[in-house]
Amino acid sequence: GESERAKRQQHFETLMNNFFPSAPGTYSVLRKLAGIAEGTEIASKTALECNQDFLNAISFSKGCYLGQELTARSQFTGVVRKRIVPVMIVDTEMEV
Repeated sequence: GESERAKRQQHFETLMNNFFPSAPGTYSVLRKLAGIAEGTEIASKTALECNQDFLNAISFSKGCYLGQELTARSQFTGVVRKRIVPVMIVDTEMEV
């Protein structure tokens, strides 16, 4: 019941905190390093430019959504001219 669900939730939170310690901005850093855009970062971009195909966020076999024709055409031709990619610029003199 509810107590079993609470135990599982607590266990999950403990596991996540061990792997990803809580710190200001942790979510944003992990999200950006993974190349996942959200909010204003995806404004006026297509689903393929935002890596939604890699995230299984779009379907090429079913559904109806805004920009479906452009997305399907880009996927069919295999040409995506722009894409959001993670880039980390590090000062080589800085010790991490």
